[in-house]
Amino acid sequence: MKNMDTAIELVHDKLKEDCKILIYVDGDCDGAMASSALTQFLKFVKPDVELDYTYAFQKDHGLTMAKLAKFTKDEFGLIIIPDASMEAKDAIEITRNFTAPILVLDHHL
Repeated sequence: MKNMDTAIELVHDKLKEDCKILIYVDGDCDGAMASSALTQFLKFVKPDVELDYTYAFQKDHGLTMAKLAKFTKDEFGLIIIPDASMEAKDAIEITRNFTAPILVLDHHL
């Protein structure tokens, strides 16, 4: 995956900061599985990590501009979006200006 070292460093730093992490769960099979694997990994590395979730069901597949409003909350120190989908490039570009860093994990990017 492109920028894997940067992603690992970001997650490592945020886990050390004890910040709350939001995981955006896409409603298709690979989105649900990626989110589940990510949750298991984070809980293994740091059992007391504080996680929260927001869900996109099948009809809402992928990240869209309308869904970005959920990601502007100051309560999160990191937002992770596994399986964001290729169609999300424009929406992802806007997230660069958000307060919380947003980590996008997708095998299509």
